[in-house]
Amino acid sequence: LMLDASWHLAANWDGILHGHSSVPMSVAAVKVGRARAPNERGRVHAKVVGVDGNHVRYDVVLVGDRDEVLLDTRGLVLLRVGKNP
Repeated sequence: LMLDASWHLAANWDGILHGHSSVPMSVAAVKVGRARAPNERGRVHAKVVGVDGNHVRYDVVLVGDRDEVLLDTRGLVLLRVGKNP
């Protein structure tokens, strides 16, 4: 659930700023950090690392309450599939 949520948050950059809807196409690597504690909140840091036409590449890191890495996604590629109305 946290992986999916972090990728959705990354896609918001393109959705909110540019009006694009996107779907995940590929990912270069996912590293799992420490386990999330019950009721622990996560914070997502997403960085656009490249845009090539309709393909947007992100690095996404999910950290827990103590800023320890829970998930680290590198090279997440989202495909722009349309514009939001």
